[in-house]
Amino acid sequence: MQPTVEEALNGMVNPRYMVLKDVTAVYHQPADTLDSRQAIKLFPGTRIYLRRPMPNGMRVDLGLVAGEQYYVPAKSLKGLQTIVEI
Repeated sequence: MQPTVEEALNGMVNPRYMVLKDVTAVYHQPADTLDSRQAIKLFPGTRIYLRRPMPNGMRVDLGLVAGEQYYVPAKSLKGLQTIVEI
């Protein structure tokens, strides 16, 4: 059985990121999506670093010094290309 993209990328040393194409809401935790409690809105061209797959989404950060992580629903990531920094 062939692994999913998330399984194949999990544990890689090189940072993986996506570049947003649309305005995208990110949340502090998955439960915040139920009542639309957005942490912030990110704009097209923003680079988000993939940290950990979660049910129905992905834990990401913005590559900032503080390293605060956010939750992005899978539907917001659909169609985006994963880029690996070398």
